[in-house]
Amino acid sequence: MKTIGTIFFTLMLSCTLQAQKFGHVNTAALMDLMPEVDKADQILQAFQEGLQKGGEAKAASLQADYNKYVEDMNNGVLSKMQQAERENAMAKAQDDIDAYQKQVQLQVLQKREELLKPILDKIDDAIKAEGKEGGYTFIFDSSVSGLLYVPQGDDLLEAIKKRLGV
Repeated sequence: MKTIGTIFFTLMLSCTLQAQKFGHVNTAALMDLMPEVDKADQILQAFQEGLQKGGEAKAASLQADYNKYVEDMNNGVLSKMQQAERENAMAKAQDDIDAYQKQVQLQVLQKREELLKPILDKIDDAIKAEGKEGGYTFIFDSSVSGLLYVPQGDDLLEAIKKRLGV
């Protein structure tokens, strides 16, 4: 009786798998084709440059403080206590610059996500629409390295490009 059940289960599984339709699309290539990505990159670059100017001003100030410190040291006008105070102040300024750089990196990542989200949503909607219209059970992203074999006939890049108008 178990053998009949196993055969029946295998037969049903085989029929189920045959009825499924799979497709794939390279979303990285799709992103490269989207004109909105270039505009988002330009906005992001301007945003990043604006933040970097603040960091450059801090670095220039620290460099000026260091140059003055070296000059004062060479002229012998600093006491040991003054030396320690200025070294501590410069170390704190360097820590502030390091913290600012980390903050800039985080802000740039957040801005990038904010700018790309509508584009990614648009691509996601197009993939879902193509999947529904084409009767696909699964559509895989072939830009990630998880797919070992991809038949050319199930590549949906052209259909989705057409749907997006790119």
